[in-house]
Amino acid sequence: MISVEDLSREFDELGIEPNTEVLSKCIEIAGEHNLQDAVEFVEMWMAFSISCLGGAEPTVATLMEFERKEIVSKKVLQKGSSRNQSDSTTRPGGDLLKIYSGSTEKPTEKILDAYSCYSPQVEAKTRPGGVEVNFSPASYSPLTSSKEKSSDEKSGKIVYTFGSAQLLQSLVWESQATGEKILVQQIPLNIQDQLLEPTERYMYDGITEKSLIAGERLDDIASGICNRAFTEDAEEPVATGDTPYEGEEYEKLSQVNYHSQAVVRCVGRVSHDNTASRLSATSSILIGNAKDKMSSVTLNFNRIPSVSLFPGQIVLAKGMNPTGKTLFLQQLFSERYWDPPRAPSHLKTPLKLLIAAGPFAENNDLVCEPLQDLMTQCKQLKPDILILIGPFVDVKNSCIADGLLAESFDSFFQKLINGVVSSIGDHVEILVVASQRDAHSSMVYPTHPYSIPGKPKNVTFLPDPCFVEISGVKFGITATDIVNHIAEEEFTKNAAMDKVKRIVGYLINQKSFYPLDPPAHGVNMDSRLAHRFARIRSVPHVFILPSEMKCFVRDVGGCLAINPGRVVETTRGTFARLVVSPPSDGATPKDFMACRIMRV
Repeated sequence: MISVEDLSREFDELGIEPNTEVLSKCIEIAGEHNLQDAVEFVEMWMAFSISCLGGAEPTVATLMEFERKEIVSKKVLQKGSSRNQSDSTTRPGGDLLKIYSGSTEKPTEKILDAYSCYSPQVEAKTRPGGVEVNFSPASYSPLTSSKEKSSDEKSGKIVYTFGSAQLLQSLVWESQATGEKILVQQIPLNIQDQLLEPTERYMYDGITEKSLIAGERLDDIASGICNRAFTEDAEEPVATGDTPYEGEEYEKLSQVNYHSQAVVRCVGRVSHDNTASRLSATSSILIGNAKDKMSSVTLNFNRIPSVSLFPGQIVLAKGMNPTGKTLFLQQLFSERYWDPPRAPSHLKTPLKLLIAAGPFAENNDLVCEPLQDLMTQCKQLKPDILILIGPFVDVKNSCIADGLLAESFDSFFQKLINGVVSSIGDHVEILVVASQRDAHSSMVYPTHPYSIPGKPKNVTFLPDPCFVEISGVKFGITATDIVNHIAEEEFTKNAAMDKVKRIVGYLINQKSFYPLDPPAHGVNMDSRLAHRFARIRSVPHVFILPSEMKCFVRDVGGCLAINPGRVVETTRGTFARLVVSPPSDGATPKDFMACRIMRV
C-alpha cells in the first residue's frame, strides 16, 4: 500500500508540494485501483499532467479526471482488447502489406533448381497507401500480415516523465538547428586509454588469466569499500588474523574462514554454494582471495535487519566466525566513496536527444516497420542526436533463426543504417551501439563496434558498453540488460530502497557495466576484454540501460539512469526523449535534465 510519506517524497523531488486533501485523494485512488508503487503513481500523474493539463499541479478535481481518463479507461480498453486477440491480416481499409517475412512455407523448387543455387525473386515492399518501406530485406518467404497496435496505445503518447515542473513547462523540446557540428567523443574505459576496436581478438582468456583478473578486481573494489567502511565504522577492536592483503586499509582484515570468538572483518565475492542455483538466506557464501588458495565461508543473515546481494558482488563483511565455517553477520558494507558528476558547464545551448533500443522488427518478420514508425517520429521531433542501441539483426527473431533471410546479415544491417540516414537526413548525429544479440556481431561481451562500407559521415559506431561525451555531457551506454539480469539473481531481505536505484548503485559501487558473476545465460563474457573495456572509471551524467523491465528514469546520486524500453514490445514499444539544458550553479539533474518516454 502506498503511504503518504512515499507520495510526499516523490512529489517533492519534482518540486510539487500537494496539500493534505490532495494526498488523501491520491491514497484513495491508489487503494481503489491496487497501485502499490508511489514512484509509478507520481510518474503516471506527471505524464497525464504534461499531456492534458500543461504541467499543472494536482488538485482533487484534476485527480478525479486523471483517474477517469488514465486509469479507468485504460482498464476498460485492455479488457476489450483481450477479447479480440486474433491479429487481422489487413490494416483498417483492407490494404495488404506486400512484404517478405517469417512464414514457415518453403520456396517452390523446380526439378532443375535442385542442381543449382536457389535465387529468390525480391518483390517491392510497400506500406498501405503506397509508401515505400526503407528497411525491408530480401527473404525467402512472403508474409502479408501486420500486427495491429492496440487502440489504447497512441503513437507519441507520453508514458513517463522526469524533470522539475518548472523545467518541463518552459522547455522547447524540438531542436533549434544552429548549423554547428556537435562534438561526439568516445572516452576509454581503462587507464591505458585504449578503445575496443573491431579487430580486437576475443576468447583468448585462459583459466590462469581469469583467476588473476578476478583477484585484481577484488583488491581494487575492496580497497574503495574499506576506505569508506573504516571511516564510518570506527568500532574497536577487531580480530585481524592472517591476511593476504597489504597496506593500511587492510590492517584490520582477516581471511574469510578465520575463526575467532571476537568480531572479524573480511572481504570477498558473494556467490551461492554448489547445492543451490541462486542466492538465498541459506545458500549464500563469501569467497576470499588468499595468496596461495581461495577460501569460502557460509553467510548467516539472522543478526542483520536488512540485506541486498547479488552473485559476483564484492563486499566487506563484519561478524563472528566461531567455527571457521559460518560467518554470523553483524554488518555488510558494499558502498564506496564516489564523486557525483559535475554539471556540464561547457554546455551553452540545450542538447536534444532521441534514444531507442532494439529489436526494431516484430519477432515473426524483418520488415522493421516499427523502425520506420520511429523514423517518422524522429523527423517530427527533430533531435540533435539519435542514439540507436542494438539488436538490429536479432538472433531471437524467428526469421533469422529459421534462415529465411536471403542476404547476408552484414548486408541487411548496412541497409538498415542507410535507410535510417536517408529517412532523417545527415544533419542529425547518429550513434549506433553494438549488441551481442546481433547475428552479425562477434557475440561476445564486451561487443566490438560495427563497421560498414561507405559509412555515412554523421554515423558513429560504438561498442557495448561505451562511454561517450557529447558537448560536455557524459553518457554511459550498454545494450546488455544488466538491470534485469541482476534483478532476477538478487537476494534481498527487508530492502527498503527502490529496486532500480539499488541496481544502478551496484554498477557504480562495483565499477563495472556488468558486475554479475557468473553472467546470465546467453551473455558470452570475455574476462580479459571486460577487464579492459567494461569498467566504470567515473560516474557519467546519464546511464542508458535498456531493459526488459518497465521503462524508468531515476536520479541516482546525481546520475540520471534511463531505460527507454524497447521499440518492439508486446504492445507499442517506447523510446526516450532527453533534453539537457545549460545548468546553473548547484543544479541537480531534475533542474537541468528533462526526459519523456513515449510510444513509438
